Amino acid sequence: MWRRLGLGVATSLIFLFMLIIRQYAIIFLALSRGIPVRSVTLYVIGGVPGIAREFTTPILDILLGAAGLLFSLVVVMLFYIVYVILVVNGSAIMASLVSWLVYFMVLFTFFHLIPGFPMDGGRIFRALLWRRNRDYDHSTRIAAWIGQAAGLCFIGFGLGLIVLNQRWIVGGVVAFFGWVAFIAAAKSNLMMRLRQYLLHTKLSDIVLSRECPPINSKVTIRQLVRDYVLAKGHYFFAVTDDGKPIGCISPREIRKIPKRYWDRMTVEQICKPATKIYRATAEQSAADILEQMLDMEIEQMPVLMGNDIIGVIDRDDLLHLTRIRRELKSLDTVNK
Repeated sequence: MWRRLGLGVATSLIFLFMLIIRQYAIIFLALSRGIPVRSVTLYVIGGVPGIAREFTTPILDILLGAAGLLFSLVVVMLFYIVYVILVVNGSAIMASLVSWLVYFMVLFTFFHLIPGFPMDGGRIFRALLWRRNRDYDHSTRIAAWIGQAAGLCFIGFGLGLIVLNQRWIVGGVVAFFGWVAFIAAAKSNLMMRLRQYLLHTKLSDIVLSRECPPINSKVTIRQLVRDYVLAKGHYFFAVTDDGKPIGCISPREIRKIPKRYWDRMTVEQICKPATKIYRATAEQSAADILEQMLDMEIEQMPVLMGNDIIGVIDRDDLLHLTRIRRELKSLDTVNK
């Protein structure tokens, strides 16, 4: 029993390691073409690189999808060669471990051939649709719908293997892959539904409800909370030193510091450096900014007009705007 458990753990760890290496290879391909990758969402079915909409092209999608499939095929062949060598040498235990890796990688590769987002096949399928209809959002929605349908099919197939054939391991893995694919595709579909209510809307078209007042870097945390956050209701500040911005600070950074240190620590010590701050410009698409904020779990982002911060865009404000526009659209449909 312990031997089988150990083999299972080792197989899972090696499989996870291969997923990480695979994702790094895809990221390296994007970076080598000068495409910035802002984040990576790693699922058990593979990773989804966070590439801003303005940098995404059909050719890039095809390249990334093809690279992922090619990497998986190469890994399958390498594992199979290792398996054959171990069998010839009589290493039964290691051969058993590698055989499971071959099985999982074959299933993984087959899974990614499905033309549903976020699988590699879905990325390629979306790129082909996008090239034909010139509509990124509509193409992503179609690919995500296929991904959700494929996920449900795999869940049903896996449960069928468990109930009808008592194949617990294989059925469980297939159903789990399907569940993860369904969740990932549903997330992509939700993002596209949100985007449609912000299309053709720039941040300059939105009234920024939050100010970003400058605060001297030598102000203590307690002074900041007492005189600015509680007294004036501000919660996002540009930290300056001799009039030059050096970073930003929000309640997220303040909450990390115990209150007993608020009198002795300055905002300069805990602010987020300017080089690590994600920022938006007034001319950027509100849909792209919302997608970026959701991907990277950013709550607020300073908005620049030239080199000046003109305000702060709040993720909840954008989500509220999508809800209002959705309700108005549904009301307009009913009235018709």
